[in-house]
Amino acid sequence: MPAWIKGGVPHPGHVVQSTAMAVTEPPPITYRIRLPRRLIESGALSLLQVEAALYCMQMHEKRLPTGERAGWMLGDGTGIGKGRILSAIMYENLLRGRDRAVWVTASPFLANQIRRDVKDIGLPMRVLELKDQPLPYNPNLFRLEPGIMICTYRTLIRTEKAGNISRMGQLISWLGGENWDGVLALDEAHLAKNLVPSNRTLLGGRKPSKTAVTIDKLQSTLRHARVIYASATIATGPENLQCLSRLGLWGPGTAFPDSGLFAKAMKDAGLQGLEMMSINLKKEGKYVARTLGFKGCEFQIVKAPVDPAFPAMYDACARQWEKLRKDLQPWKASPQFWLLFWGTHQRFFKSLYVAAKLPFLLTQAREALAQGY
Repeated sequence: MPAWIKGGVPHPGHVVQSTAMAVTEPPPITYRIRLPRRLIESGALSLLQVEAALYCMQMHEKRLPTGERAGWMLGDGTGIGKGRILSAIMYENLLRGRDRAVWVTASPFLANQIRRDVKDIGLPMRVLELKDQPLPYNPNLFRLEPGIMICTYRTLIRTEKAGNISRMGQLISWLGGENWDGVLALDEAHLAKNLVPSNRTLLGGRKPSKTAVTIDKLQSTLRHARVIYASATIATGPENLQCLSRLGLWGPGTAFPDSGLFAKAMKDAGLQGLEMMSINLKKEGKYVARTLGFKGCEFQIVKAPVDPAFPAMYDACARQWEKLRKDLQPWKASPQFWLLFWGTHQRFFKSLYVAAKLPFLLTQAREALAQGY
């Protein structure tokens, strides 16, 4: 249960934290929320989700010694409702006059899930996608209507005309410039890992990733943005931490002049150091990390029989994909195109396997429900 708020509807599920995090008490909540009471009283937002939104909004009221707005980290695992928490935070900001938000995510296929979460809490903001805005011919989006702009990390790093026109510049034009102070949600923020450190041996001499460089530049440009780092795995390795520039882990007032030295210290400290970092962030109200527990859960491995017609259907799909690959070969497409091709190929066959198992799975589920599970 949350430490400082009462009422509302408990989260539907057994929620746990690590032992160290569970015994760490976060700071008192002083922020007064404006979200509609119906969301809390109806259970559209559980008490745990409301708690996360409160701590986020409270942290966004503060500034770092650099003058940048402080950020907040959401480390919840599957089942806690990360999408609803982010949507609730954007709703709260809308009620305070901030009608443009950015949601950076891992895959364009997650856009429908974002739309679902926005709809589930009745957030009255239109959902837009940056990939739908032609880059070379429409670099300035300031006249585009307000809403939530979804973009992937891959979209954000794209440039045109020798780098003179960029998706990041296009996005900033839609936000109205560098003084924008709305929500910048970096979903799956660990994808912005491997920023070049001051001690390059941390990366084994490798160059920094384009994604890390772009996200770092975006944060330094939008100094007033309300940054949220959302990832259940970001605190598991030092190479993931250097994008967390708004948590005050390095820079003025800390023991580490820059992110590279901080990441090296975390690498030297090992898991114990990462755990201490997580505890301190929770104590300061900068971090929550909850997940569903397995109390009362049982599982068994069962071989699912498939329809006799499935092998023939699989072979026909494989032949069709191979034909498509050969038809595309003369185009001499870019490496990025083939990354997209093989990624789609992999998702297709994964979905095909899942679909083949569904009839058996539904039968098993109905039998379990009939037995009282």
